[in-house]
Amino acid sequence: MRTTLFDNGDFAYLADLTPVPAPVGGHCLTISSRLVSSRDSEAEQVRFRACLADEQLLGLARLIQQQIAGGRDD
Repeated sequence: MRTTLFDNGDFAYLADLTPVPAPVGGHCLTISSRLVSSRDSEAEQVRFRACLADEQLLGLARLIQQQIAGGRDD
């Protein structure tokens, strides 16, 4: 799965979520960037990568949903 986090037409942040095969399991979250005006406009630079268990990924999703809804969980 892939989604665009930010795109102004020249610079973009992209997020990918890929399954990690057993026996490890979980998913790998990768955030990369791409600069269209660079020499290689299709090249991407990895900015962040983390392999997360499903429960950790669900915790991240809950955190994002809470912040969007305006709630705080201090």
